[in-house]
Amino acid sequence: MTIMRTVTLLSIAATLLVSCAQDEPVSTSASAQPAIALSPDGPDAWRATYTLSSPAPSLRFARNPDDSRNSRWRVEDGYEIVHVDGADYLKRADGAEFTSAYIIAPARYAVLPKDYAPFSPYTDGGLLIFSGQFQACAGPDECPDDATWPLTVTPPKDAHIIVEGAAHERSVTFTESGDGTNIYVGEGEPIASSHFIAVVDASLPAEVNDALHSLLPPLMDYFTERLGPLSERPMLFASLDPNAPKESGYSSQGGTLPNQIFIHLYGEQWALNASEKLAGFLPWFFAHEVGHLFQHARSNYAEYEMDQSWIHEGGADAFAALTIARFGGAEESYVTERILRAERDCADGLKALDGKPLNASSETGAFDNYYSCGLLMHLAIDAEVKKTSGGERDLLDVWNTFLSRVSAGAAWDQDVFLAIAREAGAPKAADFASALASETQEDPAGFIRAAMIEAGLPVTD
Repeated sequence: MTIMRTVTLLSIAATLLVSCAQDEPVSTSASAQPAIALSPDGPDAWRATYTLSSPAPSLRFARNPDDSRNSRWRVEDGYEIVHVDGADYLKRADGAEFTSAYIIAPARYAVLPKDYAPFSPYTDGGLLIFSGQFQACAGPDECPDDATWPLTVTPPKDAHIIVEGAAHERSVTFTESGDGTNIYVGEGEPIASSHFIAVVDASLPAEVNDALHSLLPPLMDYFTERLGPLSERPMLFASLDPNAPKESGYSSQGGTLPNQIFIHLYGEQWALNASEKLAGFLPWFFAHEVGHLFQHARSNYAEYEMDQSWIHEGGADAFAALTIARFGGAEESYVTERILRAERDCADGLKALDGKPLNASSETGAFDNYYSCGLLMHLAIDAEVKKTSGGERDLLDVWNTFLSRVSAGAAWDQDVFLAIAREAGAPKAADFASALASETQEDPAGFIRAAMIEAGLPVTD
């Protein structure tokens, strides 16, 4: 397969053209929300301008991770940002009502507790803007769940905008809602196909950049073919901070929003040793999260039992293990390393549960167990299905059936999933998964090792 590593902006705009969402129906509560306009304010800052249809005494921000806005953002004369009872408000200093106001925010990464930063800079001057940090409603009440905002984004000269799966060469207006979205503004050359669009920082080491460019197009094509197309074209972003703070080590923040996967690397050590650390990790990260996109696409994913999270987390890790080496995203040795690590981590994690099974992990906050043990459970199922079918079926066939049945009304739970695995030809692996999930194991390490050997998976010495 020939993979195009670069595409022109004109071709992207042609293939990804979608209509702006400003013609969509507006929520009944929209009249209470200001229109928001984001635009550059000099080379290193952005201005967010708020325009209300009627006077209000304040604007209350929808997301309030901490009280740092007052120190990070500037406001126009006569206005102030105040933090009261865990919420940030933009108001006039004299308490009078107003219909317009603006803030100016530095276009730098900010570490926020359990939330996404408003800006994730690229080394070439590009920027990923998280709109959710700018959402605000007429105070003093919280924003309603169905709040919507008309949001206009204006790029700097010579830059383009990527938002809602489409590329734009000038200002774009769309309807904002929910948790917000990421908006790319810059001159970076996207990777794109009919199934996705991505912007990867050009300053990542060549082997890392090559791995992602090689992985993403065939990965998205493969999942689309095997699990069905997504309803919207997803966007993928990887940025490397040009101004990493001192003593930040290998810091990073990855996340997901609807139809978006993104990671920002802001540690100073990445510039010194990024190749070794990222050559396997970044392809695995994206393959895992892309797997979640396809799990969401045809299921009632929101309704699942927390204690059975090994189904989706282990499944996404297995998707990564089965695809990144196949499509050149990472060396096979990295996949083997992850499997061996999962063997150790799963055994240690179960041992720490003091005789309880895997499904008890959520009770103690040991959520990592669902990744490590879940990976092994899924890979065992994959191996047995391949063996009994003569290589004609695999784990993705199990998942395709599972997603179809969930979409038709079946429960997203291990009884349904493992019944399908047995039907597909993996009774031994399904028994292993069921026992690990629901039964106490006196010797977790020995039980896991035996099942891995049975499945033909690599094991520790």
